[in-house]
Amino acid sequence: MKKLIFLLPLILLVGCTNSNDAYVDSKEKLITEKTTQYFTDEKLPDEDINKILEAGRNATSAMNSQNWYFSAITNTDLLNEFKEKTMANMPPQMKEQKNSKAQFGSSPLAIVVSCKERGEYDAGLASQNMFDYAIMLGYGAKIVSSPCRMINSEYKNKLNIPSDMNAVAVVLIGKVRDVEGYDAITSATTRKPLDEISTIIK
Repeated sequence: MKKLIFLLPLILLVGCTNSNDAYVDSKEKLITEKTTQYFTDEKLPDEDINKILEAGRNATSAMNSQNWYFSAITNTDLLNEFKEKTMANMPPQMKEQKNSKAQFGSSPLAIVVSCKERGEYDAGLASQNMFDYAIMLGYGAKIVSSPCRMINSEYKNKLNIPSDMNAVAVVLIGKVRDVEGYDAITSATTRKPLDEISTIIK
C-alpha cells in the first residue's frame, strides 16, 4: 500500500505528460496540415463519423441560427457515381492525368454541407470544423465546392437536403493513400507571410 502511494504522483505525472503531448500535436496540426489529394478506400467507423459531424454541429453561427444540414455519404455506389460525373465535367488535360487529385467521390466519406441563403459563412465554419477534427483523428481531408451545382440540380432529395437549403461545400475525408512520385499532402501553394496578411494592433 505504501509503495502504491509513493508511485501515485509518478503515475499522475506520466498520465498528464502523455495527455499534454497529444494536445500539443493537435494544436500543431492546425498549422502544419494541408489538403489531402489521395485517399484509401478504407471505411471510417460510425463513431468517428459521428464525432466529425458533432464538430460541425458545434461550429459558430450567426445568432446561433445553425442554418445548415450535413449529408454524410459512405455508400460506395453513390460515391462512384459522383466520381464519374465529376470526372466527366473536367477539362481533357485533367482527365488524362495518371493520378488526378481527389474529387467528389474519391474518398470513403464525403460530407455535403448545405445551408440557407446568406448562411454560407456559417457553413464554411462548420466545414472547417469538420476538416480540422478529421485531421486530429488521424485522417486526411479536403474541401471542394465545384460539385455543388450538380448536387443542387440532381441530388437534393437523395441526400435529404431541406428544400430551403442548397449545397455549398463538400468535405472529403479518409485515410491518406501514398502514391509513389506524388505528394499526397500537398503544400504546393506557399502561404503569404504573416506581416503581409495580418496586423497586431496593441
